[in-house]
Amino acid sequence: MKRAIAAILSLTLLTGLFAPLASAQIRPRYQPSAFVLAHHAYGGTFIEQGIPSYGKLLTLVRQGQIDAADVVAAAIAADRLSTNAQTDATLLHALQIQLESLAQQEAD
Repeated sequence: MKRAIAAILSLTLLTGLFAPLASAQIRPRYQPSAFVLAHHAYGGTFIEQGIPSYGKLLTLVRQGQIDAADVVAAAIAADRLSTNAQTDATLLHALQIQLESLAQQEAD
């Protein structure tokens, strides 16, 4: 009887410890660079999240209709980026420079 009670208590304790871990939302560990994010956007990785690819993306970047914050939001929605990237000023600035550079190269 004591063994059964000990086993039940152990199982209850272990279940209580691991249940929150199992239900935790899994976020990507990989934090891609601004360069990688820009090229994912250009290549169409975020089409399902509303970011067009190739020439259409670059046209909208030049027109100011799509910016780094839009690409970051799409990457987060696609589980390619963690949510704390939305407030990473360094990443946002570098990504904006990458997007504008791609748009400028295409325009030349």
